[in-house]
Amino acid sequence: FSDIPSRMEFQLISINYENQIPKVIAGTYSSFNKELLTSYKLGKRLSNGGFIKEYEEQLSNSNPIEKAKLVFKQLQNKLSWSGKYGIFSDLSGRTIYKKEEGSVADINLTLIAALRELDIEAYPVILSTRGHGTVHPIYPNYEKFNYLIAIAQVDGRRYFLDAASKMPFGELPIRCRNGNGWLIDESKSGWINLKDNSKSQKQTLINISLENDTLKTKVSKRLRKYAAYDRIDELNEKSHEEIVGQIEVRFPEFLIEDYTFDNEKSYDKPLDISYALLAEMEDPSLIYIQPIVDGLINENPFVRETRIAPIDFPYQIHQTVLVKMIVPVGYKVELPKSMILALPENSGKFTFISKTEADNISIRCDLALNKTNFGSDEYVYLREFFEAISTKALELIVLKKI
Repeated sequence: FSDIPSRMEFQLISINYENQIPKVIAGTYSSFNKELLTSYKLGKRLSNGGFIKEYEEQLSNSNPIEKAKLVFKQLQNKLSWSGKYGIFSDLSGRTIYKKEEGSVADINLTLIAALRELDIEAYPVILSTRGHGTVHPIYPNYEKFNYLIAIAQVDGRRYFLDAASKMPFGELPIRCRNGNGWLIDESKSGWINLKDNSKSQKQTLINISLENDTLKTKVSKRLRKYAAYDRIDELNEKSHEEIVGQIEVRFPEFLIEDYTFDNEKSYDKPLDISYALLAEMEDPSLIYIQPIVDGLINENPFVRETRIAPIDFPYQIHQTVLVKMIVPVGYKVELPKSMILALPENSGKFTFISKTEADNISIRCDLALNKTNFGSDEYVYLREFFEAISTKALELIVLKKI
């Protein structure tokens, strides 16, 4: 949850000897920006988009956003990322288009050039990926920037683009969601918040029933944005049997049935997952049921009592869990108590509402983490917040035979 490197780094700013004029070593972002624009391996690449004219007829009836999406998809499908990071390009334009492989800078500078050729406003943005540290806000250092993405401005809206990744139009791979990036342009250069519109969204519906001493828990999940992206990668890499095996490890006392998922190869749509858990009741006169079997954390990720470094989440988190159950005839019910928790300054909120109406049990949980960066002085609140959530997720419904 942090991108603070476990080392000290130094950058020479100036040399100041006694009785000599001080010599400034570190430049400004203004001069840094000019150097990048005049670089043959970056700024000069932005005019190499003429190859896209080959598709002019296909794009002729499209509006600007449709053109941008079509060009992005064409390059994303055509060009393979070599795995090489960096902000400078060795190949671009028609050359890389024919080769069909290049570095992240090769691919995204070619994308920007193609968009500009179609009169779509687009700019390069350089950044430091997660795990590579953060860039200095005042003194630029070439070595701290190791990745280049594109930004397209269409109809007043800004879109992040990385054609070297599998991510959909307007989204970035998680490695890029790290603080601020530097937009390179003659007149519009400046810092860009790389976590803008970065979200992980999960909705979970749980239906619990008890029939003939068999407990059935049906789980249906809809994952959006980063909640879906990571899961899609896992589903594409593993077999159906391996995925079911993982669920069996999580729930050794249950039989797993009806495991299904769809959209597993599409990053452009929500991912729907469903499965059922079945278990025979050993003592039907007293039944303990864990209602929140999925959709919420059940273990606090923050185990240390103190922390020096800040906590950095790559995205905002929004999770909703809705549990439904009908109380079987001849039973009385005890529910976990409702609760509401909030972090200071509206940075996070958790609600747990449980109630019964006639024979209907309903539990609703809502978790919203609205802030992505927390200082070390906020750690104690964050730790207590997640501890309370993980504890609440393990609380039980108790059914007693009357």
